[in-house]
Amino acid sequence: GRMGNEGSKRRSRKSGKERNSQSESNSSLFDVTDPFFVFPTDVTKTILGFIERRYWISFLGVSRRWRTSIFESNLWNTFDECIVKPWVLSDRQLTAFAQHPFVHWNLMFCNKITDIGIKKLVKAHRDIVSLNLSHCRKITEDSIKILCKLPNLQHLNLDYLNCFQSQTLASITEKCQQLKTLSLHQCGGCKELDTVLEHATQLESLNVGFCDQPVGCSIRSISLCSHLVSLRLSQIDEPQVIAQVIASLSELRELTLASCTWDPAIVQSIEDSPHLTNLYVSFVSEDIGVSLFEMLMGKKLGKITNIQIAGVLEPTRILRSTILRYLSIAGPTLLSLNLDHLPDVMDAGIVEAIDINCTNVKEISIVKDPSEDTRKLQANHPHCKISF
Repeated sequence: GRMGNEGSKRRSRKSGKERNSQSESNSSLFDVTDPFFVFPTDVTKTILGFIERRYWISFLGVSRRWRTSIFESNLWNTFDECIVKPWVLSDRQLTAFAQHPFVHWNLMFCNKITDIGIKKLVKAHRDIVSLNLSHCRKITEDSIKILCKLPNLQHLNLDYLNCFQSQTLASITEKCQQLKTLSLHQCGGCKELDTVLEHATQLESLNVGFCDQPVGCSIRSISLCSHLVSLRLSQIDEPQVIAQVIASLSELRELTLASCTWDPAIVQSIEDSPHLTNLYVSFVSEDIGVSLFEMLMGKKLGKITNIQIAGVLEPTRILRSTILRYLSIAGPTLLSLNLDHLPDVMDAGIVEAIDINCTNVKEISIVKDPSEDTRKLQANHPHCKISF
């Protein structure tokens, strides 16, 4: 019986070798169609140079030869940023990438990545400068905790993640002393914002739009970030606190306020902000909308060049006439204009005013069905990005 078993094992090993040799023979037949096999290295390197790097990620999964050839290319080593197709990258592929010195990692929508991949990435690359984990649904708070081991981290995006608490985020802002950008759009863990920002005085950009609503004292803590250049707030019901925060940020250049409670104090703080050039406002009452346009025609004329006042609630002809006056006065100074969600106001007269007055605008967004006037606008501004 033992000799019979040994004989069957030998036959099995022999048949296995035959299968391997046959597969190698078959693969050699296919090698004639493989550019990394047919062409010399310098030729394939030249070919890679003409292909956008975002497609290289797909090539890594073709074969071992393709993966090795791409990784050994000198071109690959000249990139400092990893931007991937979300449906391609898994923990295993992320581990393979970890051997290359990227300092910028955009992993947005990579739903195959888990804590295992993130931990291996952080372990291999302590010099990461930028990390985007937005919409990475499978990672947990363990992945967020380990980010405090990135001393050079400057830009962090955790949008749409609800897997961490304020204390975890506070440990990152405390340990990552170079952090300049923090995006927490629709995140949990923001109720104790004062704890998070206590050690983040070097921040230049903060996005806490549509997060778990922080309490008033937490919102006031934004004033600690005196170097903020960009701020996004949403659904804040304390207008006096908002006004105080804006007034305290002397270097502010970009402000976004969505679905907040307004009063004249906020309008005044915006008017007094010395360096503000970008203003994005949505879902306000008509009287606030009119006040903002009046302000933009007054002290801020020519200073705020990128403007969005969208979603004005129950607009009337008063708002329409105010917009027409604003376009006639401030139109030539505008670089971008967004008047979305104003269906009762947006008509051929507004479109014509934009066409005639906004001579330097680079981007326009209006909610209006394509018609003769919108087609004329598009024809007269061929180099302008226009959204209807």
